[in-house]
Amino acid sequence: MAKRRVAISLHNLSSSMKLVKRAGIQQVVFEIARKTLTTNHQSYEFIPIFHLPLCNPAKTPMFRPTHFNASNTVLKATLEEIGLSVESVVKTFPFTEPLLENDIASYEKRCIEEIASCDIFFEPALADIRNVVDAAKKLNPKLVSGICVHDMVPMVYPEYIDDHMRGWFSIQYIECINSVDFCVCVSRNTAIDTQRYMASYAPSSSQIFYNSLPTPARGAMQNSSKKTDVLATAYPQLQGKRIALSVATIEPRKNISLVLQAFKKFTILFPTLAKNSLLVLVGAKGWEDHTQLDRLIKDLNSNILVTGYLTSELLEAFYQSAEVCLTPSHYEGFGIPVADAIARGPRVITSINSSLPEASRLGASYTDPANSDELACLLAAAFQQGAKEPPTDFTNHEYNSNWDDYNKSLIKIFDSIMSREGIYPTNKFKPNKLNIGFDISQESLLLRAAKKQHPNDQYRLQNYIAFFKGLRTTLDFRADQALISLYQSIEDQLANGYSLAPSENLEYLYFDELSHFILSSRAHINSNPALTSALKKGLRLVSLIQTSETDSLTDECLISKLQWSDLLLLESDQQLKHINEQTRPRCLVCPEAFKPSSNQLEYIEKLIGDYNFA
Repeated sequence: MAKRRVAISLHNLSSSMKLVKRAGIQQVVFEIARKTLTTNHQSYEFIPIFHLPLCNPAKTPMFRPTHFNASNTVLKATLEEIGLSVESVVKTFPFTEPLLENDIASYEKRCIEEIASCDIFFEPALADIRNVVDAAKKLNPKLVSGICVHDMVPMVYPEYIDDHMRGWFSIQYIECINSVDFCVCVSRNTAIDTQRYMASYAPSSSQIFYNSLPTPARGAMQNSSKKTDVLATAYPQLQGKRIALSVATIEPRKNISLVLQAFKKFTILFPTLAKNSLLVLVGAKGWEDHTQLDRLIKDLNSNILVTGYLTSELLEAFYQSAEVCLTPSHYEGFGIPVADAIARGPRVITSINSSLPEASRLGASYTDPANSDELACLLAAAFQQGAKEPPTDFTNHEYNSNWDDYNKSLIKIFDSIMSREGIYPTNKFKPNKLNIGFDISQESLLLRAAKKQHPNDQYRLQNYIAFFKGLRTTLDFRADQALISLYQSIEDQLANGYSLAPSENLEYLYFDELSHFILSSRAHINSNPALTSALKKGLRLVSLIQTSETDSLTDECLISKLQWSDLLLLESDQQLKHINEQTRPRCLVCPEAFKPSSNQLEYIEKLIGDYNFA
């Protein structure tokens, strides 16, 4: 029996282009890479995708290029860490060769073909893969796509997320979750949140699975006796200190301010225990204003050490040297620092919320993330008890005990998905007829329709009716008498019995009858459920993008166009450099489509009729 082929996206390997730096998501990708590249499975063949083709980076400072594709420097160092060489990988997977020569265009074409030759495409990092899936499904409509969902923080606690990231997640990534065939969540709590929020968002055929990250999530040093030497060399001021460790990105969700306040109270309330204690903050700075945190840090004076990001070796040494680890987050998708600390021996204090009880394997002390007094008392109790011996056995039927268990569970999910019947969507690239609906809320097209250039053409007539009956949110109902009169005029000319009054509950009735829909206005597509539903069923969207619209690529209306459209008609060549390689659809520069004239709609119709969408 032939092995099933799984394309695994391994593009997010580091948060730096110059060297390997791994936070939580990168650690997950690395561990999956380690297992899939070095394990010969009897039923599956794993194909590594080191560079995500056709990627669509969010226009936000929270997303670095490395969230999407690692540099060759990082790739080489990561492969060496796994025990492989670049040459051996290229020999095994020849399609990767252009990537190492920085020939991205050739690589992306070959990469899409390679993904399309697989049975499953799985993305374990945080990325919108709809563009990749769409391109691959044109070649293989039976390709099954899936993603790993790490958390639903922007939906559960939007106040703890940067505005740009929240916008990207709630618009682009939610649509990605909604469009794939299956989701693998890193904790039961994340699976529950994903199911809950996706059910309220839109009907979805995506199947949600739970696959717990293991304990520990990071591999431990083989020789723990090295810890003293490592720390003594890097931080001689730690000599004789009792360490309380906090490992987290410095941002609001991680609740570092509570850690600082509680440690300050601990030093005041329990001065004897606190005499030789030291709070160590490990983690890079996030997006928040750090003025208040800097003030709290200053108040602790010599009782605190702020290290910033640490290498794996130093982080491991701190885990093994600490007596207590503090992680009172407001919310976590899993909680890798908690799982790692539980495995090393320090007593763990964490919040009684989200997935943190799962990550701690119920072996921690739990606190209210808003109560600094409670945390200070738990900290004192932990120091009084001292560090404990690390567990020697993590066997627990509730959770994965190691990365071997995780990958076995992932294989079971793949088996389950491949055994499902009827999961393949209808091929949206082969419409039965050319039936085009027009968005005529843009003034030039509105005037074109009002002049009744084709009064006897029932084909156009029905599509105009479809538009007016359906596209409620793109109509401009401002108190502009001239516009209202124009709408009324068009309504009277097209059909009787249809009211355009703003108070009427207009519904989308005709989109499913169309094979193409042309969007010319600045509509927010995600707020039009019937239109998005028709797009999921096979309606093709062609969007006109004016030059002025690309001035702000963070505009939500534009983002929704870029994400949903199958084809973009652009007004000028200069737009290409902004959006050509960052969008899901392909682009045509056609200034004539933007010039009001008697044959404007005919010109656009011919473009679409002649264009090869397949």
